[in-house]
Amino acid sequence: MTLQVTPQISADKSVNLFINAKISSISEGSAVEGIDSPVINQKAVITNLTFKDNQTILLGGIIGIEKDKKKETVIFLSASQKK
Repeated sequence: MTLQVTPQISADKSVNLFINAKISSISEGSAVEGIDSPVINQKAVITNLTFKDNQTILLGGIIGIEKDKKKETVIFLSASQKK
């Protein structure tokens, strides 16, 4: 899993976040019969958020479940308002 966040703060104190989240897994079998190569499954979320200083944001993301390993993965980003 990769999570890349690029923040920018403007003169009016608004915050811009460029978010790139990816999750990859290797599947059993091959894409083409007779060729011994793995199949790579990939999910991605790419988004851009702009919000004001002291504003609360919530972003839910990618969920992946592998049948044989029972693994769950969630990408989650949260910001809370300062008092």
